[in-house]
Amino acid sequence: MQKNTALLFLFGIILGLSLVAGAETLTLNKPLEGGGIGGVYTLNATLDTNGFNITNVSFYYKIDAGSWVMIGSLLNVTAQQTDFTVSFTSTSIPDEINMTFNTTGRNDTGFSKEDNISTGVYIDNGAPTATYGGDSLLASTKIYQSGGSFIISTASDSTIGIRNCTIWFGTNTAVITASSNQCNNTMYPGNFSLAGDTDYTYLIQVRDANGNTTNTSGRLITIYPGDSTSSGAGGLVSGEPVIDGTPTGDGAPTPTQPNAIVRFFQAIANWFRNLFS
Repeated sequence: MQKNTALLFLFGIILGLSLVAGAETLTLNKPLEGGGIGGVYTLNATLDTNGFNITNVSFYYKIDAGSWVMIGSLLNVTAQQTDFTVSFTSTSIPDEINMTFNTTGRNDTGFSKEDNISTGVYIDNGAPTATYGGDSLLASTKIYQSGGSFIISTASDSTIGIRNCTIWFGTNTAVITASSNQCNNTMYPGNFSLAGDTDYTYLIQVRDANGNTTNTSGRLITIYPGDSTSSGAGGLVSGEPVIDGTPTGDGAPTPTQPNAIVRFFQAIANWFRNLFS
């Protein structure tokens, strides 16, 4: 009896070892090697099939050469399950840390399978920087209501990446998608339904992949009615005063001279004024 028990025990060990040795691939898909994460992040691992008879899957992280910390564990995994996810709240960990993530699957015999460790993962929960690009719309620029185009650009930065930018003219907005951490676009006054003879505070709100936002400083922009076809300014005039929709270009309005009839009646009024003085 004891011999049979020993043989069954040995057979169980051999079977368990064979399951481990021949187990399917357990792949940690998120986060990727050298990838960035932030906020509440979803980790994911998959098996090509569950021939290993995995009954629970656990996710871990460690910082530098520190100890493994469990993020979460999925219990009562069925033979049909091959896709596993847990949520990880990264906000409690400082930014820019070299982290390693691991997933481990275990079966009922206690044997485990771990695979595809992701190293060099960083966390970015800080707000992005937000500055104007060198060719962006300048402060005190005068724009015609039906005029030509102007450039919106940012020189922003975010480790996890810029998602989009919201352009504000007062309460009027437009959203542009970021590319390579920057927001650059050619826009028109009509994109914002801007009113003529109105000053607007213009700024750019930069949003990163975590949803964190930062605003540029505000710039005062003046919108003038009509279009600029008569001025030849292409819809945008910088630093030129505007009188009746036409830039003077000399920094001050041209004095208006009275016509001949006005001058005649002014002369009569002056004669009577001198007569009784």
